[in-house]
Formats: sequence, structure tokens, C-alpha cells
Amino acid sequence: MRREIDGRRAAPLLFAALVALLYGMTLRSPFVYDDRGLAAMSLAGRSGGETARALVSRRYFALTGERTYQPMVTALHHWVASPAPLRALGWLLHAVNASLVFSIGLALGLEEGAAALAAALFLAFPLQTEAVNISSFKGHLLAAAYP
Repeated sequence: MRREIDGRRAAPLLFAALVALLYGMTLRSPFVYDDRGLAAMSLAGRSGGETARALVSRRYFALTGERTYQPMVTALHHWVASPAPLRALGWLLHAVNASLVFSIGLALGLEEGAAALAAALFLAFPLQTEAVNISSFKGHLLAAAYP
């Protein structure tokens, strides 16, 4: 008996594999400008409570050293203070966003193949490559994945 592959269920796995293939080398690439800032960020070494208070403080920018208000990313930097896992998280978020592109394509009436192609193009040619490759740019990917 031959089993059909359900494209809607297989697509996220395909996108995860494609993102690992396309961006896998970034785990071994040298850390660049914003990655290096993770080690020196002003919340490093503070307790979880101090960090949580800083994230909602009126003095957020002074306390965190951030230039934009992105408390989820700041929290990630504090609790995962290594660029490699943050880059891997970027891959995961990018694959999730490609799955969302695929779902939107299906909702707009595209056939599975066309929706998968749109999502694969989104994966291969992201609007901002630093959002995928640089650990401190996760705010863009988090915002895109928000329902």
C-alpha cells in the first residue's frame, strides 16, 4: 500500500531542513559586531529579578544599553548569553515564519506547490539576512512569528 505524503504536515520539516542547509555554516562563522555586544551588555551578571525589572522599567534603554525597545530579545540575551544558540533560534524562527508564508499562500488559494515555492523563496532570500544570521536581531523574527 502506497502512502501519500501530506504536504501541509511535511512542509514545516522541509523548511527546517532547508534553513539548516542554507544557514548551517553560520554556527561556525566568527561572531560579528552585534554578537560581540552580548558579552558586554549591561544586564550581564544580574539576577533574573533585576533583569525582569529592567525590562519593564522607564529606564530600559539606560539599564540595558539597547537602542530599540525589544524586551523579549533583551531577555533572550540575558538568559542565553551565547551567540551560537541564539543563531540556532534564529533558524527556528525563520523556519516558523516560512511555514506561516506557506499557510498564508494556501489561505489565499495557492496550490501546495506554489505556496511551498513562495515559502522556500522567503527562506532562501530573507528580507533582512542579519535577522537570521546575527544573534541580536531576533526581534524581527519574533515580530513576524507573532500571531
